[in-house]
Amino acid sequence: MTRSQGAGGAIVSGKLKRGERIVEDNICSELGVSKSPLREALRKLRGEGLVSILPRRGALVTDLSQKDVMELFDLLHAPSWCSATPIL
Repeated sequence: MTRSQGAGGAIVSGKLKRGERIVEDNICSELGVSKSPLREALRKLRGEGLVSILPRRGALVTDLSQKDVMELFDLLHAPSWCSATPIL
C-alpha cells in the first residue's frame, strides 16, 4: 500500500471524517513514515479532491458527500484500460 492509499483509504473508509483536520504526527505514527512522504501524499490527495491544504492551518479532509467519495473511489481504482487514450 502506498502512503497516499493509506491516508486516502482512511478518508474513503470514514476513519477520517469530512472536514476533519489531518494531524500529521498521528498519521506519520500510524503509517510509520516521516513527514516528507506524508506531505507528498497529501498533495497527491489534494489533486484527487480528497484533501484541502490551507496555509498555516494544515490539511483537512474535503467535505464531500458519500456519493462524491464513492465516485472518487471508483475512479481511483478503475482498471488502467479505462483511462482515456487519444484517438488519432
